[in-house]
Amino acid sequence: MPVMKLKQESRLNGVKTNITNLPDVAMALRVPDSSIIKYFCAEVGANQEQDTIVKGHHTLDSFAKLLDKFIHKYVLCGKCKYPEVAHNVQKKELVAICNACGHAKKMDIMHKAGKQLFKEIPTFYKNNPEFRGKQS
Repeated sequence: MPVMKLKQESRLNGVKTNITNLPDVAMALRVPDSSIIKYFCAEVGANQEQDTIVKGHHTLDSFAKLLDKFIHKYVLCGKCKYPEVAHNVQKKELVAICNACGHAKKMDIMHKAGKQLFKEIPTFYKNNPEFRGKQS
């Protein structure tokens, strides 16, 4: 997985943190990049601007810790802890099925990032069928 690259931008209307390689990080994790930025904004209590900008001054260490929490919550299997999950939308639930051990786990869609995953996973897998794994 590539290391996040942050760039601090400061113009007339405040300081902004731009995650310049967010699409690369999201593709390595096999999730939509909008769900990662939503998670960051919800956890730090900041607003999102455009696709990769979080308002406020944030450090790489704080975003790295938040990314680890995101990975544990939405990317890793609950049983074997491998990042081999394929997300499925079943009725009104988001279910992660592990491609390694077959364990199914309901994801938290009450969080803003979970809601974003719920909305974007069908189109994300349609555009990237190689991420689906054994489930297709």
